[in-house]
Amino acid sequence: MSKFLTELKKFLMKDDYFLESNVKPVGYYNVILQNQEELAEVISDCENYHLEFRYDSDNEEGCTDGSISIYLYTKSLHEDYSWQSVLNYYYRINFEDDERSWGYCECSPSDVGYNPLHRCCGAGCDWYAPAVNVTKVESKGYFKFDGQERDLWKMESEWELESGISKEQLEQQEKERQLQYIDEEIQELLKQKELFLKVK
Repeated sequence: MSKFLTELKKFLMKDDYFLESNVKPVGYYNVILQNQEELAEVISDCENYHLEFRYDSDNEEGCTDGSISIYLYTKSLHEDYSWQSVLNYYYRINFEDDERSWGYCECSPSDVGYNPLHRCCGAGCDWYAPAVNVTKVESKGYFKFDGQERDLWKMESEWELESGISKEQLEQQEKERQLQYIDEEIQELLKQKELFLKVK
C-alpha cells in the first residue's frame, strides 16, 4: 500500500474530530481506494515528499462532511524551519455525497440480506453514497504592497471618492474618527487619574 493511503488511513482513524463526531470516514477512504489510478498524481507527490494532513469541518452549511488538506514539505516536520520547505501547492479532499434515488425502502426482515441495524437490505433503495472531490490548490506567489502606509491612506480616500462619497462626507468621517480617538484618550486618562488617587 502507498505511503499516502497508509498515512491517510492512520489519520482518519486517529484524528480526534472523527472519533468525536458523526462523520464516518470509512466510505470516503474507500472511494479514494477505488480511484487510485485517477489520483496517481496525488499519490506520487505524497510518495516523494513529507506529508501533513489537516481536517477542516464543514463550511457549506451542512452540505459536506468537511475536507482534508494535504500539505507537502521537502523537509521532515521534525526538522527546524520545516515550515519554510512547504511546496507552493497542496491538495484538498472534500467529503461529499452522491444522492442515489433508487426507490423508497420497502425492505422487511424476511428479505435476503436484511440488516436489522439499518432496517434495510442495502441494495436498490434510496441512499447517499460517499463521494470525494479532490482539487489541487496552487499559490502563484506572495505579493506585498509597494509603498508607505500614508500612500495607502491616500488610495483609500481616492477609492471612496470614486465610489460616490463626497469630499465633505470624507472630511466628516475623518473628524468623527479623530473625535472618537480623543474621547478614548480622555477615558484612558480618567482611569489613570482614578488609579492614581487611590494610591496611598
